[in-house]
Amino acid sequence: MGKGNGKSKDSKGSEKSSTKTKFFVAVMGAGSVGKSALTVQFTQGVFIDKYDPTVEDTYTKTFELDGEQVCIEVLDTAGSEVLVAMRELYMKNAEGFILVYSILVKSTFLEIKDIVEQLFRVKEEEEVPIVLVGNKIDLDAHREVSTNEGKQLANSYPNCDFWEASSKDRINVDNVFFSIVKRIKEKYKKEGAPVKEKKEKCIIM
Repeated sequence: MGKGNGKSKDSKGSEKSSTKTKFFVAVMGAGSVGKSALTVQFTQGVFIDKYDPTVEDTYTKTFELDGEQVCIEVLDTAGSEVLVAMRELYMKNAEGFILVYSILVKSTFLEIKDIVEQLFRVKEEEEVPIVLVGNKIDLDAHREVSTNEGKQLANSYPNCDFWEASSKDRINVDNVFFSIVKRIKEKYKKEGAPVKEKKEKCIIM
């Protein structure tokens, strides 16, 4: 992506800012797929080895991407046990979605389709920024979901990237979060960014 100057011209020829530097992302998927581990590894550089079911946690991080400082607020959501109404609230508020499954458990991969169907229904948009993540590739010998299956599913959705990752070995962790920000920016480049931005401050890590 080119850096550009972050400005565009309206119909009267005057320039207006199109730069958005704060992004709100939800991490979703079945329980025990490593959503929290992925999020904490990216935001804090720490690997969480013990499984502790998440209710809802929010993390922030500021980093440089394509030559500019961006702030990402990450909502780490609960797994399948989350109430439908709560999940829909996450979907309405977030700008982009990191959908995680475990390559070790096929059912977590199959659940992604249900999440995406609900996501498109709630957002009522033709394109929703998504990054699909096959997690736990450090245990590749025990995988139940092939890389090709993940790629095919990602390719079936518009504006969707695919990565296989390991929170434990920090493989592609940064790429996952960089990708979702890029996907959101591409969407806003085509459609225009929201006028209002959240006022929360991001922590520079």
